[in-house]
Order: sequence, then C-alpha cells, then structure tokens
Amino acid sequence: MANSQFILVGFLLFVGFQFLQKLIKKLTFKPFQMPLLLQSDYIKNPQKQDNQTLQVIECFATWCAPCRNMIPHLNKLVKDHPDVFVISVSSEKREVVEKFMENNPMNYNVAAGSLHQEIMKKCGAMGIPHSCLFMHKMLIWQGHPMNLEAQIAKYKNILNSGEKSE
Repeated sequence: MANSQFILVGFLLFVGFQFLQKLIKKLTFKPFQMPLLLQSDYIKNPQKQDNQTLQVIECFATWCAPCRNMIPHLNKLVKDHPDVFVISVSSEKREVVEKFMENNPMNYNVAAGSLHQEIMKKCGAMGIPHSCLFMHKMLIWQGHPMNLEAQIAKYKNILNSGEKSE
C-alpha cells in the first residue's frame, strides 16, 4: 500500500511540475518587435506608424462585449494623446468589422486580418480585449486596454525626462 501511495504522489508531483513549466512558459514576458501593418489590412484611418514613438495595438472582436465597452475609452485615449499611434485589430472578416463600425464609431485606426492572431500568439495573450504598447516598435507593456492611459503616461514621462525604465 505504501508503494502505491509513493508512486501516486510521485506521479502527481511530476504532472504538477509539467503543468507549472507550461504555465511559466506562457506567462514569461517575451519582447518582440511591432509587426508591420499592411495597408490592405486597414479598414479605417490608414496612418503611418513611423512618426510616433509610442504605438498601441489592441486586439478585439465585434462579438466581444468587453471589447465593445473599450471603444469609448480608446476614442478618448486617441483624443487625449494624438501623438500615440493606436490601432484595433480584429481577426474577423473585413465586412463584419465594417458593418459593426457603422453603429460603433471608432475614431482611430482599425484593421482586420491575421495580425490579430500573430500578436496574441507572440505575447502569450489568453483573451480579448488585449493591448500591446510599443516604444520605438518594441513591446514594452501588454494587458487590458483600460490600463493603457497609465502606461502611456508612465512611458511619456520616461521619454520626457530621460529616465530609464525599471
């Protein structure tokens, strides 16, 4: 009986360790360069991203209620920070997003295409809405779009003061 309990405990520890390794691998911050946005991906406001130091890519879907709730927040963010490049990207078909935008004004860049999956995979995001903040085209922060305002302010202060990021 003691041997079977020892084997069971060993097995559970092994499985738990394997699970923990996979979880840590997913949660580990992996910086990556901002993907190139193709003009053909844009639905609204094709804007060059080269001019801005800070860029935001927000992954969303038209069917996602939390994503829809972020639209007024992102509209305000763009108004308050015109020097920050902002784009929302959906993996849905262009026609679906265009139809959605007829009743949901998005006053910033919008795109549809495979860029959504690329970003979600590279940064290990588990759900939407999800935002990535880039400085000089390198990922510096990722998380919920509601936290973008504080992150943008933080990095603008760093850029303006010449401080180094912690």
